[in-house]
Amino acid sequence: MEVKGRRYPRILIGKGLTGKIAGVDAYWPDGKKTGVVDISYVGTAVVSHKEPAWDLSKGEKINLELHFLENDVRVPFECEVVRQDDRCTAFHFPNLSVEARKALQKFMQPKLVGMNTRYVDPKYYIKEQGFNYWYHGPNQTNIFVWGDKKRIKRCTVELEGRVLNIQDQELYESKSADFLYVATEDYAHQVNNSEDKKLLTTKDSFVKQVVSFIAQVPDAKGILEKVIESINVE
Repeated sequence: MEVKGRRYPRILIGKGLTGKIAGVDAYWPDGKKTGVVDISYVGTAVVSHKEPAWDLSKGEKINLELHFLENDVRVPFECEVVRQDDRCTAFHFPNLSVEARKALQKFMQPKLVGMNTRYVDPKYYIKEQGFNYWYHGPNQTNIFVWGDKKRIKRCTVELEGRVLNIQDQELYESKSADFLYVATEDYAHQVNNSEDKKLLTTKDSFVKQVVSFIAQVPDAKGILEKVIESINVE
């Protein structure tokens, strides 16, 4: 029996985020900005334009600009109305330009990695490192968390060869690519204790990329929601 699934993965709002996907906004033809609540290569749903209300009919076409904050680019999208209610308006992308497809691919790639990142059983932890939670994903993606849902003491996120360190309300970036060929226990130590650190703020694109990545990771433990809160991204 054939099991049918979604042809294109859809990015959804993650826990710890209020009403929209981190890292992307929609601009209507009159310049009104609203949040984006889901997106894929075939369409998007955005918070409805209410003041003044845009009453749209199914099949009607308008042009929206999507602002991808991580790379600070605004890209026009041709959109066809699928449905609309007081909360959100769903659109289909009848034609994606090369620019739009490239922007979507760059935005969605780390989120798709997040969707395939999983919690690791504690029996595989390196006790000397002391972390309490570990999530591992494709392309040497890792999230190490020290603490619990009451208090995140420290968190290290390794994504695309870059590392975000979160500790004492400060954000630092380091690199992990130099450690790929060392022993496993040394690798974890180097990633989590790098001496080469660069101070970041919540306005930095890498911080925003990490937040929107974490928001897509399955979080049955409820710990990653607290990690996002500890970053306190704007």
